[in-house]
Amino acid sequence: MDAAQRAVRRRDFLAGVRDGVPIGLGYLAVAFSLGIAARSAGLNAFQGFLISLLNNASAGEYAAFTVIAADSGFVEMALITLITNARYLLMSCSLSQKFSPDTPLYHRLLVGYDVTDELFGIAIARPGYLDPFYSYGAFVPAIPGWAIGTALGGMVAALTVGKPRYAAVETELRSVMADCDTLRQQLLAQVQADAEGFLPLAAVYALPKDDPTRPEKLAAASADACKTPLHIMELCCRALDAMAVLVEKGSRLAVSDVGCGAAILGGALRAASLNVLVNTKTMGAAGAPLNERCLALLHRGETAADAVFAQVKHDLL
Repeated sequence: MDAAQRAVRRRDFLAGVRDGVPIGLGYLAVAFSLGIAARSAGLNAFQGFLISLLNNASAGEYAAFTVIAADSGFVEMALITLITNARYLLMSCSLSQKFSPDTPLYHRLLVGYDVTDELFGIAIARPGYLDPFYSYGAFVPAIPGWAIGTALGGMVAALTVGKPRYAAVETELRSVMADCDTLRQQLLAQVQADAEGFLPLAAVYALPKDDPTRPEKLAAASADACKTPLHIMELCCRALDAMAVLVEKGSRLAVSDVGCGAAILGGALRAASLNVLVNTKTMGAAGAPLNERCLALLHRGETAADAVFAQVKHDLL
């Protein structure tokens, strides 16, 4: 391999690292709840870390932890993991078409080790043939972020799950953790939903201002664009209800994490409300019901977020 090839591979590797950093940070946060699920299944932080290091797939791991918690056999675990991760077979087939025909088999196998939705997305979007070293660079922040996030979640869960002090509320806390995981998945889904919801509105804004149908289409598109941020606000309120339970009954060692969660949810709630209000402003009287619903959710969520944050602040002082 000559100097020019090494320079190209180094460039692609660094580009992969750059693109993988935000993915790794996202994995760090998302895998936190995965660590809690691992702990609930009886695994320690290191075991959760090792599983996430070798199997970077959220749905597959959640399914496996459910099977482990139910004390099922290896055959059941293999089947449910295979079914849950089946989509990666299709992604891998598609990704294989991005490689140059002379790409060695070992490079294809190594890239196939960590085909996730996000890593597949950035790889398939690369122009021309995919250099395996781009994927290797993206793996550098992504894989440790996923594994470390799982370990941290398991460590925090170990502060409460199975502890005699929390035995009276353990069932409730497990239920809250399950609810939080569901809310996490639903909130992540809103990222794509919000982007897609804006497209019709952008198309209407592109219409000539003298188009007689523009006002009616603008009002309809604005109303549709409000649906996702309103749903985000509802999910934030539900998550804040969970924070209220955790601040009262969860581990004192993790109370600052609950306060951080409440602060972040409060910020997300306020941001979503602005996305509603900016759209209803163009709707006139037709936007009044949406405004009313938005402000009601904002009041409910702000009250809950401020109460949790104040309680945590009081406990820490």
